[in-house]
Amino acid sequence: MPPIRVLQVMPAMDAGGMETFVMNVYRTIDREKVQFDFLYHYDKPCFFDDEIRALGGRIFKLTVRQDNNLPRYLRDLRTLFAAHPEWRIIHGHYSGFGMFYNPAARRAGIPVRCGHSHNTAYERNFVGRLDHFMSSFFNIGLTDRFACSEKAGQMLFGKHPFTVVPNGIDTARFAARDPQRRALLRGEVGVTDQEILFGHVGRFSDKNVTWDQIERGCRIAFAEGYTSVKLYFMMGLPTETLEDIKGIADTAQQVVDLYYSMEHPKGKGVQVTISVACFVPKPDTPFQFCAQDRRETLREKQKYLLSCVHSRKIKVNYHDSATSVLEGVFAKGDRRMGRVIETAYHNGAFFDTWEEFFSYDRWLEAFAACGLDPDFYNYRALGLDEVTPWSHLDVGVTHAHLVREYQKALQAQTTQPCNRQCSACGANKLLGGPCFDYSKNSL
Repeated sequence: MPPIRVLQVMPAMDAGGMETFVMNVYRTIDREKVQFDFLYHYDKPCFFDDEIRALGGRIFKLTVRQDNNLPRYLRDLRTLFAAHPEWRIIHGHYSGFGMFYNPAARRAGIPVRCGHSHNTAYERNFVGRLDHFMSSFFNIGLTDRFACSEKAGQMLFGKHPFTVVPNGIDTARFAARDPQRRALLRGEVGVTDQEILFGHVGRFSDKNVTWDQIERGCRIAFAEGYTSVKLYFMMGLPTETLEDIKGIADTAQQVVDLYYSMEHPKGKGVQVTISVACFVPKPDTPFQFCAQDRRETLREKQKYLLSCVHSRKIKVNYHDSATSVLEGVFAKGDRRMGRVIETAYHNGAFFDTWEEFFSYDRWLEAFAACGLDPDFYNYRALGLDEVTPWSHLDVGVTHAHLVREYQKALQAQTTQPCNRQCSACGANKLLGGPCFDYSKNSL
């Protein structure tokens, strides 16, 4: 028996929150029983195209958001629905154009027509007002309604009944409800109540934060009156180029440009702060095999980043490369580091996390007194079969898995999170069985 095919109606399938939610569901369903097809409103390559096709989905791309040709769009919808009588369910995530595709689906005889609300507010500009108006007709022709939250459902569906399907983690469970604790946490990272944060350490971390996601978050924050944004990055990653460094500045400039492209309080400017950490290879990670960037190289990259910033609205903060170098040495050092630490202490190395007390030369003198070269530990790539000071420790994850992940990372390939797909790292032996129940939808 062929699977039930459900048509997912989207603007496109770039890596935004709504799109990622749909893909999370798609990856975990039994695709021998249910299959997804996708209807886009842009004819362009999208982030999830290859994965959709690999999972057995089909993609149909219309052009209405590019040419604004509504008569052609309506003809294309009629033709598409007539050519695919196997679609018995349509799941609309694009509320603005639901006033067109839902009635077309009903006339084509598609019995189940679902609508899904993923937002709790509209942008405070002309486009947002137009989207609000068009979305007010989304209810026409729907048989079922879903929303990511009560607020999202009430905003789009009003008094019509709907089912709440959470997008993923309930962030309210992790909120710092105690004002003192919240102030303490924000103080630790130097963030005021008027600032929002985004963090990114590049593709090597398997955290694929895209510009679409940053833009969406900033639009919501700016619409609520926020004017400060902090962007967290990392430099010194393997295979990094100066073009990657320039991209950090370009991203910050895009945030500045986005703010001034939206309605904002007259005379009130935006402040974007870039905070850049230096990458430190750590044991029991796929990057334990990497050499750390030399201190001079990190300094040059930091100077280059500063040269790429051309707006007074952008502030750049970066870590002292000397402390990052020492962190790399101690991360991959052996038992001889004990003598170095003791020697440095006797020479006056304490309170070193405070800049006014830290002396890099004092630490170099301690290494020299112990007859050790710090460059041996952090500026040297490890062989994939090299015995390390931590090889005798068993943290569950196998050496073979670390090698596989390292080789994938060098090819810019990412790995699915553990709750979606087991990557056979070996940690399940610590639990005596699977880490997750993959028969359940663990989003």
